[in-house]
Amino acid sequence: MTRVVLCLAVVAFAYAAPPIVPQPAQPVAAKPEPAKTAPAKPGAATSGFVKPVPIKPELLKFEPIVLEPVDPEPALSQLDEVVEASGPCDDGVNNVIQVADVGDSLRIHTKGVVAHTYDENGNPTCYKGRARLSLPGIIKLVNGTIIVTAPSDLKKSGDVLMTLTKNSRFVGTVCKDGNSKSRLISDDLCRHSLAPDFEEELLTLLGTPGIYDLTTIENMAGVGAVIKLESINAASRMLVKGDWQSISTLVSDGQVVARVKAPSNGDWLYVN
Repeated sequence: MTRVVLCLAVVAFAYAAPPIVPQPAQPVAAKPEPAKTAPAKPGAATSGFVKPVPIKPELLKFEPIVLEPVDPEPALSQLDEVVEASGPCDDGVNNVIQVADVGDSLRIHTKGVVAHTYDENGNPTCYKGRARLSLPGIIKLVNGTIIVTAPSDLKKSGDVLMTLTKNSRFVGTVCKDGNSKSRLISDDLCRHSLAPDFEEELLTLLGTPGIYDLTTIENMAGVGAVIKLESINAASRMLVKGDWQSISTLVSDGQVVARVKAPSNGDWLYVN
């Protein structure tokens, strides 16, 4: 390699500098004596003198470049469509979320709770072949049973404490047992009171011992199996978009009466 570099250097020098060729000595001619001229008188015109013309540079006006704001949503949506199309999305197969209990000896248990995910138009939603929660979108409960083993007064006292974790080293756990762990999330987003948001009939049913399937819950409490999810703004979407897991703990009169995890059929649920 050193030899190649040396050859290249020699070639470059040969083309950059003219060859040095010895020339025969030439006789040197004698320089003539300069002619003596009389000094010019002050004020006399000097022949052959050209007055210099001042150069006036032309300055162009600076025109600032105006940057137009660009909406990232279309590009992100196209990217999402490409990623989502990378896996299958069969209704009832890939868009499935399962919910299961965490812990034993609680007053309220769930058994075989299954939900399917759809977009706002009723199309199944998936991400890489697994369920995707779309905002806006629809969750449809298709199966499940609630077992109440002891009474609770959920109308008087009933709070849901959320533990929410995103599969991101920059975000991580944002809610832990109803308390915020992030400056971006307030405590009221990690803790929800059942009353008055939930129907009184549903709170009465969940506080009364018995076994209730989806049909019974719909008939007795008037709660349908279809849950509509609203859209969120672009700023919130940047935080929400990604894989999540949740644990919901129901507390009544200071006692934990129920605790469920979603999803239970996988580590993460994709939300977008």
